[in-house]
Amino acid sequence: MNNSQPYPLIGSEWVVLRGKKPDNHTIFNHCTINTNKEIVVELTSQLLAVAGEGIYEISLYDVDSEEVLTSFPFIIYVYEW
Repeated sequence: MNNSQPYPLIGSEWVVLRGKKPDNHTIFNHCTINTNKEIVVELTSQLLAVAGEGIYEISLYDVDSEEVLTSFPFIIYVYEW
């Protein structure tokens, strides 16, 4: 969102989920943009490998302008089964 409006994804972005898992290992996972211009984050086995609280953010790398737009940090809780 940008000022309460959906951010216009134009297709020249490279999107990643990046952050630290609860064991302090780094995650840098590529994401996709679907046909509805929404970012899709796959919850991979590596992202879910360690129980606890991981802090992540979504980053959009614009290929044309070489600018980077990053979300606010957010938490993904992984519970042990």
